[in-house]
Amino acid sequence: QHRDDEVWAIVAFLQKFPELNEQEYRRMVSGENPVNGSRPSATRGEDAPLQALSGRNGSAQSIVDSCGRCHGRDGQGREAGVAPKLAGQQFAYLEESLVAFSRGQRHSGIMEPIAVAMSREETREVAQYFSKLAPPQATLSSPTSELAKRRGESIAREGVPKARIPICAECHGPGDNPRNSVYPTLAGQYADYLLLQLDLFADDRRGGSQFAALMHPVADRLTLEQMRDVALYYESLAVPIVPPTR
Repeated sequence: QHRDDEVWAIVAFLQKFPELNEQEYRRMVSGENPVNGSRPSATRGEDAPLQALSGRNGSAQSIVDSCGRCHGRDGQGREAGVAPKLAGQQFAYLEESLVAFSRGQRHSGIMEPIAVAMSREETREVAQYFSKLAPPQATLSSPTSELAKRRGESIAREGVPKARIPICAECHGPGDNPRNSVYPTLAGQYADYLLLQLDLFADDRRGGSQFAALMHPVADRLTLEQMRDVALYYESLAVPIVPPTR
């Protein structure tokens, strides 16, 4: 009930559904790897049924296979960037996110029932699986310009002191400074997804782990243009390898 964007996504699907043929529907279910546009991100015809998401009655591997429907079997996400790339995210962040979803602390009518059905052991195994995958490389799924990316880079690396907006890179990279392992890495993530998260934070509709509150004052002070610029900048980056220290 916190996420009207999810409601409208379902409405859009239901409006489109009567026009879909079998091939188009299967493509929506399985998807394609956004990196090269051809390799399936989950093996076609072998996706685990969603009924496998039944706590200890399902295996962690079957849950991973079902995760691939939205996040890609390789963790590289899906074409439009509706669901985030999970590959290469730190284990602690992935685990904390799933726990937050299961407790209703991070809001999503899609993710909450999935996370609730998973045991703690399965949660850890799924987080471990995606954390070990190769991180995403630079992608540009959104129209962008060099000027917008430069503005975004300035916000990410220098902040906006006059508006009391801190440096994004201190918590999310890029850089080699030690960072809290429960903070997400943003480099290579879809700009549309990042923009949505900032918008949800600004409207106090996202929720999250115990650290989510740190983002609310930041998102409140960003203009829509600044949100878009910093999202485009992070989308254009390849992911650096930064070992967690705490």
